[in-house]
Amino acid sequence: AKLIGSSNSAVSLKQSAYSFGLFNPPYSINNFRGKEFFPLLEYFKNGHSPYTTVIGPNEDTPGGSHTLSSKKYGTVEINGRFTNQTTGILYESGASTYGMAVYIHDETLYVVFGTGTDDEGSGELSYDIPDGEIISNVTTCVGLPITSGYYTLPAESKLYVNGILVDLLILSSFSTMDISGTDDGGFGKVYTVVRATRMLGDNDSQALTNGIIDFGRIFDIVF
Repeated sequence: AKLIGSSNSAVSLKQSAYSFGLFNPPYSINNFRGKEFFPLLEYFKNGHSPYTTVIGPNEDTPGGSHTLSSKKYGTVEINGRFTNQTTGILYESGASTYGMAVYIHDETLYVVFGTGTDDEGSGELSYDIPDGEIISNVTTCVGLPITSGYYTLPAESKLYVNGILVDLLILSSFSTMDISGTDDGGFGKVYTVVRATRMLGDNDSQALTNGIIDFGRIFDIVF
């Protein structure tokens, strides 16, 4: 895990991956602990989803317009086929003010959210993809601390790969930022302007992934 305190100092407590028990194959999060949750956006490349609320220019480029803007937390689920040879954007929304991106670069899976001008954003999760591993599900739950009365409530952000928790980040300093901004977003490419990442600057419309995305979901809750 990575712990970031109010002093903004970071202590690395990386652990080996372990199953958190949230998901069973195929790792979908239609329900959690006996409760059913409906996504803000649900996209199927081959098929029809009754929950899709916003679609982009065509069926191959779904756009989740403003789905996570002005939110302090959210969950993105991406299902498909990815390896350490995959590159590019799996999901992105927002831009250089506030933005979120899930992407693969140099054999590492990254999730970054919050402030859009810094590669590491307000928070970053990562996973070094081993040779030969096939990833069929990426699920990330991200959040920023909020205030309740005189207290700041810490936020946990998590990255799951094939249902296994591989990285955890705890933020405890209050932030006025959101996890994402108001620019359009979606799966597999950059839609308008992408936030800063380790792979790109803050504006690269050519960041198409070479991975296979079957479907994706966006939730306004964290699991």
